[in-house]
Amino acid sequence: MRPIVPLLFALVLLPALAAQEPLSPDVALGQLYPDFDPDTQTASWDCAKVLQTQSRDPKNWPCSLGSGKVAVSLVLAAQVWDREISKLFLVSSAHLASEKDFSCHACQPTIGMAVFVWRTSRWVLESASPTVGKYGSWGEPPDIMLLRVGPDKYGILLSKEDGGQGYSWSERHLLIPIGKTVHEVWSIQDEQDNSGAVDPTDPDAPHVAYRSSAAFKFIAREDDDGSGPSDYFDIEVISRGIGRQDYGHPLQTENWTEVYRFRDGEYRLLSRKDFTETEKLEAKPSR
Repeated sequence: MRPIVPLLFALVLLPALAAQEPLSPDVALGQLYPDFDPDTQTASWDCAKVLQTQSRDPKNWPCSLGSGKVAVSLVLAAQVWDREISKLFLVSSAHLASEKDFSCHACQPTIGMAVFVWRTSRWVLESASPTVGKYGSWGEPPDIMLLRVGPDKYGILLSKEDGGQGYSWSERHLLIPIGKTVHEVWSIQDEQDNSGAVDPTDPDAPHVAYRSSAAFKFIAREDDDGSGPSDYFDIEVISRGIGRQDYGHPLQTENWTEVYRFRDGEYRLLSRKDFTETEKLEAKPSR
């Protein structure tokens, strides 16, 4: 399945200033996870305690796995310049250390994120959440990209392509630091098709193929009071094709444009415009 490349503003990562000391990955992970052991790359895991303090919606995080040790790895470290302050974004992946073969299709590691700011000649932890959500598959985290979401704001985009039994799809999740924690603020399924499952000769297989895909871009705008640029860009999504909500719903056209605006800690739908595609009629030759 050909990946969709979002239209993003150019992101320039500035090199660390000469006076700044690099932050050790082990030191960074030690501030994100309690009792982190750099020798074993493991940390303590108290599910109930972590969810109560870090998760926006603990009800969606059952603690069936209990507590224990988690195997931790650092999957992204990137430095940016934010409002004349140097910041360091780190993304981590963790799963229970007792799961020796963490490689099944449904095995999703828990993604964590931390933001450090260079202040008073040292790196200070500004935002942290070891349990932003479960993302990825086959025991591996999704593709991760640092991107600019406002004139002086940055976030992390998680991208995953998946499929099975002839069906395929892709999805995007946007993580942004808000205050002292990090949250998923927007997500979308941007591609789906069933081309691998269609078989007209099989009465139990789909006979009609469908496919829909979407692209998105960030758009700078003025603040509502006209005082200057808004802190966060809008997100415009353009979709075309035919798709379905799930197996229990009929096919439907997916020809629309949606605009999302950052409000109250997340991107909320601002507007939607549906389109109807018609065949272009050939012009009749003039006599």
